[in-house]
Amino acid sequence: MDFYLSNINRLDIYKTFELIKVYSACLIAIIFFSFTINLFFKKKILNITLFFSFCFYLFFYHYDLKNLIPIVKLNSEIAFIIIFSISLISLYLFKFKNFINTLKIYFLITVIINLFLIISINFSKNKEKEDNKFNKSIISYDVGKINEQNNMYLIILDEATSLENFEKNYKAKIKNDYLKKVNSQGYTYIPNSKSSYNQTELTFTSYFYLDYFLDENSKSYKDTKNFYPQMLRYKYDELPLIKLLNRNNYNFYFFGNTRNKCNIKIITCYNKKNIKNNFFDNEISEIFFIKSPFFAIYNKVKEKVKRGLKIKTWKNDYINNDAIVKFISSTNASIPKNSFFLIHNYYPHAPFVYDENCKEKGQKNIVTEKNAHQAGNNIGYYENYICALKKTLEIISYLDKHDPDAVVIIQADHGHYFSKKKLIKEKMEIFNLVKFPDHCKNFKNNQIDNVNAVRSLLKCGLNLNIELLKQKSFWGPYSTKDKEWGKLNKIIY
Repeated sequence: MDFYLSNINRLDIYKTFELIKVYSACLIAIIFFSFTINLFFKKKILNITLFFSFCFYLFFYHYDLKNLIPIVKLNSEIAFIIIFSISLISLYLFKFKNFINTLKIYFLITVIINLFLIISINFSKNKEKEDNKFNKSIISYDVGKINEQNNMYLIILDEATSLENFEKNYKAKIKNDYLKKVNSQGYTYIPNSKSSYNQTELTFTSYFYLDYFLDENSKSYKDTKNFYPQMLRYKYDELPLIKLLNRNNYNFYFFGNTRNKCNIKIITCYNKKNIKNNFFDNEISEIFFIKSPFFAIYNKVKEKVKRGLKIKTWKNDYINNDAIVKFISSTNASIPKNSFFLIHNYYPHAPFVYDENCKEKGQKNIVTEKNAHQAGNNIGYYENYICALKKTLEIISYLDKHDPDAVVIIQADHGHYFSKKKLIKEKMEIFNLVKFPDHCKNFKNNQIDNVNAVRSLLKCGLNLNIELLKQKSFWGPYSTKDKEWGKLNKIIY
């Protein structure tokens, strides 16, 4: 009930139905355990069910409890032990009828109050407003000639630093040779490019809003439920980019990775028929259990089992993080017109599963997701980066052959820390490569950051009169434990 009340303004029919399935599964599991225990101990089935329900209920206070414990490294384990101890104490208290009756009354009152609140909120005309008021610029434009419209490609190399920064930190000479190859195919590299935001969720959200949707004057956000990728499910048709594409009869296709897949919004998938949906919606389930330790325990056990059986833990990353290959194999030399493609290639970001020839590395040499924000010029990032550059050459050749008039931008969503001091400006330095059609050849490339990348694609791809915005960059803390988390600072270069 608490979960439902906290998310009532976001629950449509689909999400409500998914939530009912999760509730039902939990109830069935509790009843199953109750009947199983009853076979051995011959206790009252109602009391056993009440006990398991009470214990299940307690574990949803794990998140709040661990945040109260000052020993950060062990706060989760300590919180678990405390709740488990309370459960054992309650097992003893179940010998007393007064305790059982009090618990029954408590649960009954809680259910009645929550049902009343749900009904009240649903019928109330004044629903709670959104936590975040995003900056939304008015997108005005004039439509050009239809025969001058082109397909558009926004290809993201996650965490790809600039060529200059890469050469500086690895003492490598790759820039000149790479630029000769891409320049010969009509691409222009933009040096000194800076990301609009320092985090994937924020940068991608700005793509869809076509704007710096949060700035230094915005209120601190308390969660990321309004950001990418969740917003694709919650408010897809309301997003400025999607509305503009729909207005111009363009299709939007998303090729993602292990972290963010197109099935969060099936309509964005290129091969919709091949999408396999689980019986339970993973996202709804994870959000439902987020305050409990159940998912964390499940993931740790699963990881140990995989390692014990010597299963290639990162095989899935190797295949699914290569969005460029997925795009090429899916379109198979037949690319539909009137299309906008967002291709989120997860490397050079960790896990470092590729060698510099894009072959799969042995498991002992892989650096995992846990090291994603560690600073340094390690070999894993080097190899993933070189592989990413080779993949850009692969998709450039593919598009040159099968969609030669396309408008293409290949860039990073943010940069990479090299210095142990984790310099903010270093994190904002990004790889940025563009290709525009003839009627956009006089375009000022140095204006293109993340926000203006999408505006540029629309301006040249749809031949629309859309203004580019003055470039800005914003930085915010990564960790939710940081006191300043949710607040953004403007970066002055």
